[in-house]
Amino acid sequence: MARSDKNRDAALRVAVRKVKRALKRRIALRRRRRSPAKFVGVTGSSAKSTTVTLLSHVLASQGPTRMQVFYNSYFPVLESMLQLKGDEAFSVNELGAGTEGFGAAAQMIGPDLAIVTMISMEHRSIYKTEDNITREKAQLVEALRPGGIALLNGDDPQAMTMAETAEGRQARVVTFGQGDEVGYRATRIHAAWPDRLSLSLEWAGGTLDLKTQFVGSHFWLPVTAAAAAALELGVPPAVVAERIAGVKPLQNRCDTLQIDGGPNFILDTAKAPARTLSLTLDMLRNARAPFKRFILYGVSDFGGNNRQQYSRIYSAAREVADEVIILGDRAKHARASEEDIAAGRFRSFPDVTSLTHYLKETARPDELILLKASGNLHLERAALAFREEVNCWEEKCGRTHPCHDCRALTEGYSPLAARRQRNSSFHPRDPNNPLYQRLES
Repeated sequence: MARSDKNRDAALRVAVRKVKRALKRRIALRRRRRSPAKFVGVTGSSAKSTTVTLLSHVLASQGPTRMQVFYNSYFPVLESMLQLKGDEAFSVNELGAGTEGFGAAAQMIGPDLAIVTMISMEHRSIYKTEDNITREKAQLVEALRPGGIALLNGDDPQAMTMAETAEGRQARVVTFGQGDEVGYRATRIHAAWPDRLSLSLEWAGGTLDLKTQFVGSHFWLPVTAAAAAALELGVPPAVVAERIAGVKPLQNRCDTLQIDGGPNFILDTAKAPARTLSLTLDMLRNARAPFKRFILYGVSDFGGNNRQQYSRIYSAAREVADEVIILGDRAKHARASEEDIAAGRFRSFPDVTSLTHYLKETARPDELILLKASGNLHLERAALAFREEVNCWEEKCGRTHPCHDCRALTEGYSPLAARRQRNSSFHPRDPNNPLYQRLES
C-alpha cells in the first residue's frame, strides 16, 4: 500500500473515532438531562475514592445509586453517564486531575453537589504550582447547577478560594473540617491500632458520633466529607452513622491483613506521594504493637533530590518504627548510620521477592508491619504471601490494579496475559469493574 493511502486510512480512522466520541458525548449529556438523579462530583488531591465510596454506600440506603470511582478521567466519566438507566436516585462521580478533559467531564456531570476534599501538590511535572491545581479543580465548582451545593474543606485556603465561584453559580457554600468556623466540624478524633477511627460530627442539626473500620486518624477527612454531603442530601443522621460503620477500607488504601499467630499488615500501597508520608508515619506512631516495621518502596511528587528526600524519610521513620526497610536502588540515599545498620534498625532489599523471604523468616506474632508504596510496584504481595501462595514476582507487570484479585498472583505472570488484562481493564461488560457499580438500597 502506498504511503499516501496509509496516511489517508489513518486520517479516516482518527475522524471516525472523533465522530464516535462526539456521538457518545451527546448521548451521555442527553441521559444526564433526563435523569432524575441527584449528581455528586468529588475532586481533590487526596481522599476522593474513599469519599465517593462512603457517600455512595450511605446514599444507596435511600435509592439506587451509581458509583464511578478509581478511574476518574474524562472517558470513565463518559462511560459512567452512558450506563445511566434513568431510575437512579443518586450518581456519585470521582473526578481527578492530571489528564485532559477535566473541565469537559465536570460539565458532563453537571453536579448538584460538588465536593472538594483538599488541594495539595500533585502531578508536579504537569501543574508546577498549587494555584494551577486549584484552577483545574475549580472547574467542578464552576459546573454546579444553579441552586446546587459546594461542599468545601474549610481548613484548606486553596479550596476556600472556590467559594466565590460557587456563589457566582448561585450555589450554596457549605464547609467541613476541624476549624471552629466550619459548618460540619469533626471533633474527638481517635484512631490508634488496633482501635479503629471514631469521631464526632458537630453541625447546626446536632452532634453525630461516627464509628468506622479505618485504621488512620487522617481518614477523618473523607468520613466527614461523606457524612456532611449525605446530611445535606437529606439522609437521616442515624442512617448516616449506620452505613458509614459498615464500609471497609479500600484495597491498598490502609486496609489490613491480620495473620493468625503472625504479623498484622497495614497495606498503604496504592500511591506514595511525599506529602502523605507523615500521615502514614502517624499511624505507626499512634499504634500499640509489640514491634513495628515500616517498609517503603518508591516516593512520588516531591521537590528536591532523592538524597535529601530519602534521608528525611528515614530520619522520621526511625523515630516511630523499630525497623525501617527501604526497597530499590534508592535505599542508599537513606544515609542510615553504621550503628543503625548493625543493630538491624535499617535494612534494604532490591525487590519484593527478597523482602518477602526475609519477612517470612523473621515475622513475629502480633507485630505491626506498615507497607507504603506506589501502586505499580505491587508491594502488597509481601503481605499476601502470608495468606496464600504467590507465584507472580514480576517487578514491572504494567498494571496498577491491586494484586488481590489478579489471576497472575497465584497462576504466575505471563506477558500475554498481562497485556490482555491491561486492555480489558475498562471493558463496560466487566461486572467486576468498579466504574460500573450500581448500589441498591
